[in-house]
Amino acid sequence: EPMSAESYLILGKIHLRRGDREQAVSAFKTAIFWDNRQIDAYINLGKIYLERGECLQVKNYSASAIELNAENPDAIALQRQAERCSK
Repeated sequence: EPMSAESYLILGKIHLRRGDREQAVSAFKTAIFWDNRQIDAYINLGKIYLERGECLQVKNYSASAIELNAENPDAIALQRQAERCSK
């Protein structure tokens, strides 16, 4: 189904693997638009913004991921990186 959160999540991962961060960001944000429980989209967005040094965005996306699943290892790792980002 082309207009689904899962489709945009997969598309974002493809763009990320190809190195097209802007298209990946767009796809991950669209995945969240369709389903705001897409923890992988939040985590991937956080990682992209971490690479860019945009700490506030990293904190926002890591907080959303932790809110969805506080035991997810990738969400926990992102939260730790977000805490170190501003230091």
